[in-house]
Amino acid sequence: MTKSTKAAPAAKAYDIANIVKEARYRLEEFSGLTGTVSPTRLLDDNGAPTTELLAYCKAEALNLDWLFCGDARPLLLAYRLACLKGTT
Repeated sequence: MTKSTKAAPAAKAYDIANIVKEARYRLEEFSGLTGTVSPTRLLDDNGAPTTELLAYCKAEALNLDWLFCGDARPLLLAYRLACLKGTT
């Protein structure tokens, strides 16, 4: 048997700076709508969400999928589930 010389596909590169920029915009929009003060730092030095951001998101029921990805599907599904349970 011979070793394959085919290279593994390159990992998808993410534009972290742009993701953070868009998340910052969504966070400012959310805090403006809710009248809350949002954290100034979104990511720590390791690139993970800061503890302050996680605490803010928990306290304000802010979805991280929407914040960082702009993905509203989890919000829509959670709202639907709440409606079906009669909690909205």
